Amino acid sequence: MFRTVVFLALVALASANCLDSCRFHFCEPYDVMPLYNRTDQIDRAITPAICHKRMRVGVANSGEALVRMRDGYTRIGKIPLNGGRARIARHFFKTFTIRRTRYSGVGHQTLQFEEDAVLGGRCVALPITHVQKLANGNVKDNVALSGRPMRDCVSFRVRRMGRHGVPQMIGEELEPEMSEEPMASEEPMASEEPVEME
Repeated sequence: MFRTVVFLALVALASANCLDSCRFHFCEPYDVMPLYNRTDQIDRAITPAICHKRMRVGVANSGEALVRMRDGYTRIGKIPLNGGRARIARHFFKTFTIRRTRYSGVGHQTLQFEEDAVLGGRCVALPITHVQKLANGNVKDNVALSGRPMRDCVSFRVRRMGRHGVPQMIGEELEPEMSEEPMASEEPMASEEPVEME
């Protein structure tokens, strides 16, 4: 009995959003995203499917990620790189359709400078702007969300790199946190008016 309780507690911890206000979550335990330089791990979903109220959603479009910095959440495209001579791409993190499914996960673009060093250990909130609601595996509706990026979002922490570029173990990287087919574009999937997910 004790082992079962401990296991369930660990699963709940692993599944938890690092930003409590996000209403979307990953359908399987997943909280820490590594950043890859391997071509087979970029521009594709590397997370489990995205869920809303424990139900998988279909194709999802995402907006510009918000990253927890020292003074609060900042749009990722405003974060400087390379001594201030460059910035992180606005859509460095985005949603992709998981291969051979109709579900969506999150992935990232190619590393250009020191994105892994700048983002490592930080909480990221990725706004979901449009999403397909499914029923019995089929598309029931295309929903344009109501433009609340800190609520209509899925969150995760970026894995901090250790010495020599080796990822640290998950337990070593958590910091105290204040509570608070690919689809690369933000074009609406349909002409619906923004609504709130039920």
